[in-house]
Amino acid sequence: MKNTDELFNYNIRLVGHDRLDEDSISLSLVDTVIEHSNKIYTYSIGGSEVKEFSIDQFISRYGYDYREIDCVFWSLDTYKYLKKENSFKHPKIHNVIKTKAENKNKVKSFCGVESSSHLDFFAITLNVKKRHVKKLIRELSNEDLIERCSKKKRKCRYYNRKAFNESEHFYIDYSPKGKARNYLKVRWNPAFTSEKYLRYFFSRLKSLVGKSYSEIVNESLISRVDFALDFKGDSVKDTILNISGSSKLNNYFNSESVMETKIVGASEFRLQVYNKSLQQGSNCPDSLNRIEVQLKRPKIDELRVQLKNICSIFEKSNKVRMYSNTDNKYFSHDEMNDLKYLGVVGLRSSLNNSNEKKRLSRNLAKIEVTGFGDNLMGGSLAELQKLKRLLLKP
Repeated sequence: MKNTDELFNYNIRLVGHDRLDEDSISLSLVDTVIEHSNKIYTYSIGGSEVKEFSIDQFISRYGYDYREIDCVFWSLDTYKYLKKENSFKHPKIHNVIKTKAENKNKVKSFCGVESSSHLDFFAITLNVKKRHVKKLIRELSNEDLIERCSKKKRKCRYYNRKAFNESEHFYIDYSPKGKARNYLKVRWNPAFTSEKYLRYFFSRLKSLVGKSYSEIVNESLISRVDFALDFKGDSVKDTILNISGSSKLNNYFNSESVMETKIVGASEFRLQVYNKSLQQGSNCPDSLNRIEVQLKRPKIDELRVQLKNICSIFEKSNKVRMYSNTDNKYFSHDEMNDLKYLGVVGLRSSLNNSNEKKRLSRNLAKIEVTGFGDNLMGGSLAELQKLKRLLLKP
């Protein structure tokens, strides 16, 4: 077990810090994991206490349920190894570090910035009869419009069979493993899947199911929808995001201790920011970042959202928050660093009483970026309505 002072005696290289102080604890632990990839470090936010574990010691101490741990720093390989267990549960704040440099992508000249948000992923499940799906897959496969997955590539949690059109970024799952699921699931990226291909696929489906098509599509369940917004400016680290009521934060660092991705929230409703330039191998002089909100199997009033009431998901935009990192008169230097590295959940966990937490809420409201949730999600409303009309009348 090591306290903060002992950790700094390791002479760890600090990135972006000129002095050793408690604000640099996060970067210190990131660099330590890069040097010692087989070690896991936990950090107690309230007590500033660091504990070091081998993987075996960590499993012996905590098993695979880490929900009560404030903050964990571990390598990407360690995280993948532990996550294979079905009983795995994420800690409150979760930092994943790449300990090996990855090959650079071929440089691209992609420097565009979106003026409004766009749909970045869409998936629905449809209650189509088995015989209709099999015929649809067979006919599209014969026309070389889809390719069926081999048995070795069929790994899927909920469905037994898969087909896809790689060039159209269009994917089909069918033959569910559980009886409660709809027989057919389709997913695509609206930014890359052509309208022509969508119309053809759903027209063929309509010709097979006949008069019940409108009802089937209207009552299809929304499996996932992503909204995205690109921007230049702040680094991933300096972008402060939150989802109201969330208690989860995941940070991902590369092998040079640079934060590449920050994720707030659980898998069903999460908000993330990542460096799009790095992902695409761009040669842009300014960093291009992307903010995404991802909704999986969304519910409103405990009921799954269907295509017919899909616009109800915009109610969730009032839970999405972004905060200015330049208006520092309401927060100390230490508090601002906590917001950048540990998020709102981390800063709130460090407070001792309800009065301090109320002060935090008041000050966050003063630096909140007005209308951020509406811009991120509401900017795609017209695109979503257009897609709905296409699916109903292909």
